[in-house]
Amino acid sequence: MSKDTGDNPPSKSPKYSKKYRTLHSLTRYVQAKAEKEPNDVIVDYPEIENACRLFLSKIILIEEKEPNEIPKNAFANFLDVLSHAESFRLKIIEQADIALNTWNTFFMKEDPTQALSPDEAASLDTIIQSKDEWRTVYMKILKKTIALACLLPSILYFMVRLLEYNPHMFKPTNGLEPCPRNFMQLLSTQEIKQIKDTSKKSLQLVKESYEWLEINFADDILTGLYSEDFQKAHPPPTDLERLQSLLHYYLKHISDIHQTLTKFFPPQPNQKSPS
Repeated sequence: MSKDTGDNPPSKSPKYSKKYRTLHSLTRYVQAKAEKEPNDVIVDYPEIENACRLFLSKIILIEEKEPNEIPKNAFANFLDVLSHAESFRLKIIEQADIALNTWNTFFMKEDPTQALSPDEAASLDTIIQSKDEWRTVYMKILKKTIALACLLPSILYFMVRLLEYNPHMFKPTNGLEPCPRNFMQLLSTQEIKQIKDTSKKSLQLVKESYEWLEINFADDILTGLYSEDFQKAHPPPTDLERLQSLLHYYLKHISDIHQTLTKFFPPQPNQKSPS
């Protein structure tokens, strides 16, 4: 039986079952086509999901007790981890597309008994069609998080965050190019523009905050920055609990489509599902 991982499905064989297709040929084919780098490490989605939830939960816990104690890189680190979840989602969609539009098309013509059922095909098509809609949800999480990151734990770190999220806005210093966070390198030109627009809004908030401090705490701006009056006058641009709810909504979707794909194409014993 063929284990071809090229662009075409293997030749039809009387011994070629759907189970064999999913466990050997399709899995290897999909991994070869979807792999982004030769040394990619296969990671179980639950590990990624738990890491995303844990990162944000810890930030919320610290913010509830002492907002000024949030580590300055906490939000950026969270977004880097979240980018792995988004990469995983895109690979699931790529797998579903290959399974439906390459493999299933082949077997519908050559041996319909090996093809997907209409319900299975419809489920995979739903996964494929969800790509852009859930990318929008992912970008919403990014923009809300960046809006928070620019102002928490303190606007004193604003320029650091601005550089991380908008490296294209800065010229090289001493021959060194600004280095963006990992998640920024996975965005399209249009998506980077969205991040830039979000950062501009944050810049306006910083300007308004400074003007308020000059009026109300002219003699001690730093004290005013951490005052209760300042916190009331300048609440965070988004609510952390609402961000957490959006994150859970997004992660559950990835878990659902992952379960759908692995239900149709279950991994062999001792074999992780493709990521």
